[in-house]
Amino acid sequence: MSNADEHTGLGAYFLVYGALMVGLLATVAVSYVPLGSWNLVVALAIAFTKAILVVLIFMHVLNSPRLTWIAVSAGVIWLAIMLSLMMADYMTRSWLPTRAPADMALPSYRELVPLSDQAIQAHGHGAGEASQDKEAAHDSEE
Repeated sequence: MSNADEHTGLGAYFLVYGALMVGLLATVAVSYVPLGSWNLVVALAIAFTKAILVVLIFMHVLNSPRLTWIAVSAGVIWLAIMLSLMMADYMTRSWLPTRAPADMALPSYRELVPLSDQAIQAHGHGAGEASQDKEAAHDSEE
């Protein structure tokens, strides 16, 4: 095979460049059309088509040996696996509560960590409560 048979001609590059520009314009045009949830599907289809053109023509995969095709296929399969795992994570995010319901009573620190009054006094955490009790006793004496 000669070198001319293996590579794409200059005209094909310009043709693919034109197709990529048409794909760009189509993506922008579709973004202004109210298709509902189909906007994303159409935009991804256009992007996938443009990616195939870039890989096949500009990366010379079209005229490459089978080993290159296997490597590209493995990359596409790996991308599909990663995207499916990402979508599985995204779709199940609503299963987990993001915050406690408003009517749910949250336990206090004392309920979570039961300590004796002596331990609280020893660590100085009960000083505020003790001074409040003394003030209340002092106020009741008057």
